Amino acid sequence: MRNEKPLQRESIINYWKSRRDHDAEERAHSLFWEKANDILNNASAYERPEPVFHVGVEVEYSLMNPELEQVTEPLRDSVITRASELYGGQQQLFDCELGASQIELRTPTPPAKDLRRDGIGGFLDEVKGLEGALMSSVRENGINLLRCGTNPFVDVETIERTTAPKYWDLPNFHDHYKRFPDGSPDTRIGTSQPVEVGGADIISLCNSVQFILDCRDFDDAIAKLNRALMITPFISSICANARFLDGKDTELADIRMIAWEISHDVRMPTEILERNPQRVGLPDAYFVDLKDYFNRVSSYPFILRPDNADAAFGIALGIYWCDARIKFNFKAHRALLEFRPLSVQPSLEEDAAAMVFFLGRLIWSQESGERLLDLGLVRQNRYAALRHGLNTDLWWVDNGKFRKDDARRVIQREMTRAKIGLESMGLWDESSKTVLALLEARLQEGTPSDRLALAVQKHVSQGMTTRDALESAVTDLHLIWS
Repeated sequence: MRNEKPLQRESIINYWKSRRDHDAEERAHSLFWEKANDILNNASAYERPEPVFHVGVEVEYSLMNPELEQVTEPLRDSVITRASELYGGQQQLFDCELGASQIELRTPTPPAKDLRRDGIGGFLDEVKGLEGALMSSVRENGINLLRCGTNPFVDVETIERTTAPKYWDLPNFHDHYKRFPDGSPDTRIGTSQPVEVGGADIISLCNSVQFILDCRDFDDAIAKLNRALMITPFISSICANARFLDGKDTELADIRMIAWEISHDVRMPTEILERNPQRVGLPDAYFVDLKDYFNRVSSYPFILRPDNADAAFGIALGIYWCDARIKFNFKAHRALLEFRPLSVQPSLEEDAAAMVFFLGRLIWSQESGERLLDLGLVRQNRYAALRHGLNTDLWWVDNGKFRKDDARRVIQREMTRAKIGLESMGLWDESSKTVLALLEARLQEGTPSDRLALAVQKHVSQGMTTRDALESAVTDLHLIWS
């Protein structure tokens, strides 16, 4: 199954000896494995008797004042507090993020919505309730909420971070040890209007939607993880929604993961030569089993200093920024797949459409025993999807053979497979049909990034600056709510 050189942990540990407190890193590693071995030795506690379809979601947004500037951290925190009150005091469902003007909404963990029982409609109702409470809080505080993969109005040199220690320690670490020096051409993305993305806090201007799926057991979790990595580019291609940044048009379909990989690359030249991967994006190879997954997660520096096994385990998984990852709810004894590469979509219904496409395609892959696409070809697909959206060619698996075709034709086939997968599990209902139709329309209309670019270009052609055109375009497309 491994088709690329696996990560060599020893070389990384030797590397960190010269950069960090090696003894502290080794202690954190030991604490991590104390918890990891406990999980591995109690695999039966995480087994479920039949396939499960409990789903959850996390959604990130940008908050802005009426002048479309970053709100202050205290104001953001007031929005969180009030939204929690409006939703019945469940504060853990609204939270801060890296950016002082960034906010996150999440459904309860572990996921409670059972798609077989509640359908996509029931899932949508739950998230609409959460988003409704958030919007009421935003209005009461007299500010705006932006539902876009990037906040394009903030100068990248003036980003305000949340003051919690982890939101300083982690970015500062990556800024200090980053591979590319300040001013390097490697940290500028875009064509005619390059944008600097070398600072680790650039991620605070990027908003994602992430889906959480229940897993039947550890084997199912690894199977889902590998297949999720394989199909990520298909979903990313049609869901591209992060083109504009720093008031400029990068002309790239979705810069979120591109910026993350550049800004968080702390590898030394020897690691590059050894083809050791980052902890962001795609791994170096598909995962063999849960122990292999734990080995790779724990191969990276912990950076933070845990004082117990649970904390060490949580830190390692929390900063393993792979396109998909396995997490755990220990109270409920559940292994969870977190699918994390997508930028937030223009509406909740379009978030749900992306989830339906992903879930159906994942089910089809598992049920059909689909051959895994070579990870090198997945990497090519991912590169093309993030840069070009639907305007590219993608590799796909045709009866066990690898073929390449126009992205629109490939994704149309993949949507058909997703429908078959949903039907096979009794999940293809009217709500699923309605939301997936929103994605199908993009095959003709283009991605959200395409639509925003066209709206901006229209206003620029009428004499507006790019920034003013952006303000008009996000209003025209109902991406900003107040």
